Amino acid sequence: MLVISPFLKDLIILSGQSIKLPCFETVVNQMVINIYRSERCRYSDLEAKLSEDFEVQGGFQQEVLEEEILELKSEIYWVYKYLKMIRFIRDEPDGLISISQEGMEFLSTWPPEGRLLENVDQPISLKNYFASFDPGFDPVIVPYRKFAQFSDEVKLKNTLSSFYCLKDPDIEDFVRNKMDRFEDKSICRSYLILDRKYNDNENFYILGFFALSLKILYADQKKLSNRQKRDMNLLKDQDGLPSYFIAQLGKNDMFKYNFRGDYLLNEAVNIVYKCIEMLGGTIVWLEANKGAAYVTNFYKDYGFIELQSELQEDELERTQLVKYLNTE
Repeated sequence: MLVISPFLKDLIILSGQSIKLPCFETVVNQMVINIYRSERCRYSDLEAKLSEDFEVQGGFQQEVLEEEILELKSEIYWVYKYLKMIRFIRDEPDGLISISQEGMEFLSTWPPEGRLLENVDQPISLKNYFASFDPGFDPVIVPYRKFAQFSDEVKLKNTLSSFYCLKDPDIEDFVRNKMDRFEDKSICRSYLILDRKYNDNENFYILGFFALSLKILYADQKKLSNRQKRDMNLLKDQDGLPSYFIAQLGKNDMFKYNFRGDYLLNEAVNIVYKCIEMLGGTIVWLEANKGAAYVTNFYKDYGFIELQSELQEDELERTQLVKYLNTE
C-alpha cells in the first residue's frame, strides 16, 4: 500500500490517470525541508530526493512520462537558483548546499507549537521571508521579437522556461510555447520585463510580461449610458470600435512577492499612449474571468471600468474592463 504524506496529497489528480506537477512554491517548501533535514547535501542528491518525493505516479502504476520528469527537474533547478538569489540557501566551498544564516534565523521562528522542522510534513510559510527580501531588481522592457533575435536558442529556451504562473496555466503556456507563433502571425506583440542584475550566461529572469494587440470592442449601445458613448467616441448605430487590447499580462510566480503587478500595467499603458500619438484611438481594454474578484479589483484600482460580461467560446464568462484614455 502506498503511503503519501499530507504534504503531497494535493498533487494527485483523481480524474483519469494524469498527475499534476507540483507548483513552484510547493517545490520551494519541500526543497527547504530536505536541505534542512540533511544539513548539507549535493545538488545531484537534492534533485534525486525531490524527484522521488514528487513521483507519486509510481504508486498508481502510471507510465512515467519523460517530459514530466524533465519539467520537474527544470522547476527544481529554478527553485534552487531562486533560493540562492534571496540568500535563503548557499553553496559552500566544498560543493555542498546548506541553509544560510538568514534562512536558519527565519526557520528558528517558524515551527508551530514547538514542533521540530524535521518532523513537519506540511508546507512551510516562507511568504514573510520572500516579501521582506528586496532583490533590488534592475528591470528592462524588451520586445520578445528583439530578445529572440539576439539570444541564442538555448538561452531563449532557458529564459522562457523560468516563467511560472500557477493561477493561470494558459498564461504560463503562452510564454513558454506560444509567444513565438503569435509574433510570427502578428496576432499580438509581446514584451518581456527582464532583470539585468541577476542575468547570467544561461538565462535572464522574467519578472513579468504583457502582450498587446488591436481588437474590435463590441458593445450594445442600448446598454450604454450617454457618458459611456461619449467616452468611447461611438457613432450612431456603431456597435464595434477598433481599440487597443491587453491580450495577456502576468507576473512570474518566482517573484510575485518581490515585483509589483502595477509595473506591468504602467508599461503596457505607456506603450498604448505612444501608439495613440501615432495612430489615434481612445480606449485600452482587457478581459478577466468573471469570478476572479481579486483580478478585476486590481484592474479597477488602476482605473479600468467594468463595461460588460459575456459567455465566450470556451464557455467561460469574462468581464470586459475599459480605460478611456481620451478623458485623461
